[in-house]
Amino acid sequence: MTGSPYRRLRPASVAPGLDIAKGYAYGVQAGNIVMIASQVGRKPDGTPVGPDIETQTVKAFENVKAIVEEAGGTMEDVVYLCAYIVDREHARTVQEVRKRYFHAPDYPATSLVVVAEILLPGFHVEVGGMAVLRSER
Repeated sequence: MTGSPYRRLRPASVAPGLDIAKGYAYGVQAGNIVMIASQVGRKPDGTPVGPDIETQTVKAFENVKAIVEEAGGTMEDVVYLCAYIVDREHARTVQEVRKRYFHAPDYPATSLVVVAEILLPGFHVEVGGMAVLRSER
């Protein structure tokens, strides 16, 4: 097989280079469906954008947005989100940041899961999901 029928999405604004080095795609587009790998709020060097949950959550959502836009969509195309947080006290902040990107009553289906830790040290939140583009681009 010479090529994949799926498009790997690797926006330059999402910590460039870290994905390929680890054999990772930030998103994969299959027709009008975009699967978005969990995103953390990190700088290009792989370290957290800040120590606080709000700064990390904003960057994670900006990464999701960049992935969807690289596929030719908008945040309105996002139909599902899953956020992992390390402290239930962070839930309100994650929900407030989400409202900056989505507006009632058109929120995507959303799961919010409290976990013991995020794989990378210093991170407090991961956000991933799925988008269905209104037309294949």
